Amino acid sequence: MMQEARKLIFISHANPEDNEFTLWLASRLTAMGYLVWSDVTQLFGAEKFWRDIEDAIRNHSAKVIVVLSRVSQTKDGVLNEIHTALAVEKKTGADRFVVPIRIDDLPSTDITSVLIQKGYIDFYRNWADGFSKLLSLLDKENVSRGQSQAARETSQWIDRLLAGSERVVQEPQTIVSNWFRFDSLPENLNFYRVPVPEDQIRSRFEAFTYPVYPYRDMIATFASEEDITKFLPFGHIASRAYQIPVHAILHNESHSLPTLEWQDSSRMLSYLIRTAWDNIMREKGLHPYMMANSRQAWYLTDGYSADGWARYADMYGVSRRRRLVGKSGKRNVYWHFAMESLPSISRESHLVLKPHVVFTEDGKAPLASDKRMHSLRRSFCRNWWNARWRDLMLAYTSTITEEMQSIEIPVGTDQMIMVSPRPITFDLSVSLFSDDHYTTGEDETDAQLDEIAEDSDEFCDEVMEEESPSVEHEDIS
Repeated sequence: MMQEARKLIFISHANPEDNEFTLWLASRLTAMGYLVWSDVTQLFGAEKFWRDIEDAIRNHSAKVIVVLSRVSQTKDGVLNEIHTALAVEKKTGADRFVVPIRIDDLPSTDITSVLIQKGYIDFYRNWADGFSKLLSLLDKENVSRGQSQAARETSQWIDRLLAGSERVVQEPQTIVSNWFRFDSLPENLNFYRVPVPEDQIRSRFEAFTYPVYPYRDMIATFASEEDITKFLPFGHIASRAYQIPVHAILHNESHSLPTLEWQDSSRMLSYLIRTAWDNIMREKGLHPYMMANSRQAWYLTDGYSADGWARYADMYGVSRRRRLVGKSGKRNVYWHFAMESLPSISRESHLVLKPHVVFTEDGKAPLASDKRMHSLRRSFCRNWWNARWRDLMLAYTSTITEEMQSIEIPVGTDQMIMVSPRPITFDLSVSLFSDDHYTTGEDETDAQLDEIAEDSDEFCDEVMEEESPSVEHEDIS
């Protein structure tokens, strides 16, 4: 018999090939209240994890789920984990300690014989059907799951989905994206030769008002020749070498600079637009958060409005409000909604605004610990469903637009990039229908939603203390 204290579900899989499926499975098992570990998620829903995988399998796992795929059966790490799990199963006498699941067209003849004898749950044709069968097995085997309020509510939703109360119906539905149209772009991209050594061009133009992109012995910019000359020391003059229509870049058409390939020109446009976005965000008083990819996400601090609310019109034109800054009393940190700009350059160019959440202790400066920042994002925001992310995005763009018709981004004295403050939507011919429609009530505030998340965090902390009190972990409460 398994020890009662064993609560962990360990997922063995090919990394990185099967990461997408593993993330999907781990998130859904976590939503059902189970404690889940995989090397791609670590301990999903909490901060402690076992650095020794063998210890996690031997001493903490109630079940080891083996993700069978064409790739996983060739991975030494997966094979070692299977060997360890089978040894534990034999030693403890636990029935079905190892649970194989198949996710692709891996032939049965290629599966280890001992796993074939156990039989596998097939996810290949239908993930939802396979998940339903897996849940039935876990319930039958009495695998422990603690039901926090957030996990219980999510569990009930997934139960209804698997039971069929959520179904696709032939009714139109509008999907809101995080893509924003360019209402207008400059007509031309200008290339200037400037009296600056090639290796000093980038540093020399760091203080220039408008974005520039060094290209060989030139700079590419939307700014005018006069803008450049005014910036240079007295007596130095910029001379325009080439002028390329922006539409030629967007449509990959020929132009006057044959050495400039489409990949380079599209990279230039993307850089110039992103840099101009960063400039205007800084000018509007937003704060930058530098990410690992060296790009910046911009967030607001308290004082962005008189009463702390960001007002916006939802996709139906109804006036609503959201907080873009809040405080976690239990964590003693502030959270800030932030956006990163990612220009997409093509025939249908648009600006992608990628959401982030930044945490601070003083309401201004990002936490110095990247590890703690990452931990807080995973735990505190895991109950922010799509509707909330969408509304935060709308509140954010409404705030930075400042009641204008477009987000105006200057790239030259007389040159402007105009971005629509409303996201691109897609109309579908079908929709997901639920017998139990959920709508956010007028009295359901952001703070109440965050309390649900923090209650869920407390549950995870309690489970972890019960599971392995001797293992140290970072205390972020």
